[in-house]
Amino acid sequence: MDELLRSLKHFITRDVVYLVGGGTMMLAFSYGFSLDWKAELPVALYLLLAGIAYVLGYAAQDIAGTIRLARTIPPKKLFFPMTIIYRLFFGSKWKDITSPTDLHDIAFRLPDEQDRIRHERIVTLKQVGTTMGPSCLISSCFLHIRATATRSQIDTTLFWLSISLGFLFIVLAWLKAAEQSTFLDKFEIINGQVKRR
Repeated sequence: MDELLRSLKHFITRDVVYLVGGGTMMLAFSYGFSLDWKAELPVALYLLLAGIAYVLGYAAQDIAGTIRLARTIPPKKLFFPMTIIYRLFFGSKWKDITSPTDLHDIAFRLPDEQDRIRHERIVTLKQVGTTMGPSCLISSCFLHIRATATRSQIDTTLFWLSISLGFLFIVLAWLKAAEQSTFLDKFEIINGQVKRR
C-alpha cells in the first residue's frame, strides 16, 4: 500500500506536468485553428485526450532536451549568459563542476531523507520548466496562426504571452538543472557510499 501511495504521489508531483503541457498545446491548437469542441464528450474520449496530452507533454520535454533547448540532466558547465542569470537568481557565482563522479550516481544514492526530499523538489521544479517551456513555445506557433488570421489584439497578446512564458520556463529549467548540479556536487562516493564533502 505504501508503494502505491508513493507511486501516486510521484505521478501527481512529476507526471501531471506532462498533462498540463500537452493539454496547453492541444488547447492552443484548437484555438489556433478555430476548432469547436463539444462540451459533452464521452468519458472514454476525455481519457483518450488526457493520454494524448501526456504523450505530447513528454515528447515536448524530450525533444527540447535532445536539441539542448532545455536541460534535463545536471550540467557540469554553463554557457556565459546563464552564469550571469545564475548569479542574479541564486546570489552566488557559478562554479563549473570538476568532479569526475557521475552526478546521477549520487542522485540515486543519497542516504539522508532530507537530502532526497530537497533533490526531488529541485528535479520536480526543473521538470516543470523543461515541459512547460517547450509546450508554451509550440503553443505560440498555433496562437500565431490565429493572431495572423484575426488581427485581434487579444490573440496577438496571447501569442506574445505564450512565447514569453516559454522562454521564462526554459531559463528556469536551466537554473534548476544548475541548482541540481551544485547540490549533488556537495557529495562524493567513497567505497560505494555517498558522503557529504
